[in-house]
Amino acid sequence: MKKYLFRFIIFCCSLSLASCTREPSASVDQDKIYTKYELIYDANTDMTTVKAEFRFGSMLGTKLELSHPASVSFNGELIPFNSTLAIYEEQIAGFISSGIFSYTDVEGHVYENQTGRIKTISFPGGSMAIDRGTDHVMPFIGNPVGSEDVVSLKFANKVFSTSIVGSSSITIGGVQTNGIEAGAYTASMSRTHTDVLHNATPEGGSILLTYKAHNKAIQVN
Repeated sequence: MKKYLFRFIIFCCSLSLASCTREPSASVDQDKIYTKYELIYDANTDMTTVKAEFRFGSMLGTKLELSHPASVSFNGELIPFNSTLAIYEEQIAGFISSGIFSYTDVEGHVYENQTGRIKTISFPGGSMAIDRGTDHVMPFIGNPVGSEDVVSLKFANKVFSTSIVGSSSITIGGVQTNGIEAGAYTASMSRTHTDVLHNATPEGGSILLTYKAHNKAIQVN
């Protein structure tokens, strides 16, 4: 038993180290840096999270820590580096629906990108209950799903989502709920829009705009 526990600990440590592995951005070709931005609002905490991530070669490449004098900012404020996750991250009180990300590489090239506006979403009013094993169509409050949008609903370790353009509801599939125990759960819902960066290195980049709705109690019968 101790042998397997030791192996498990080593495995977890390896994953942790892999997640924070990074290289200095000055050590790579500046045109090969892929940029990913995120603007996330959580209605449960009334906090907006700003993220910036730099990788070498592609969206799956090695993470990079910007070398001086390179920098990244949001609405004119530098975003601090999270050494644990090897990304740039900042939390701001309140709902920041849009803004400007600005990245300057070590050679002084500046890439500015104005985000779109985060689209809100919320659960319908009233109590919410579903029957296990039966499909349940849940309408949401907010704009219908647009191009490059994904609306996701989560509870009881199950995820239900839709990216069908024009949809104003999510189907909670009976096949997935069939194995859930009856009882009360807390459901979360989010809406994410993904777009490409219009001003980026030749390697490109993306930006994700996410709104997390107020959680809602759900009864599973």
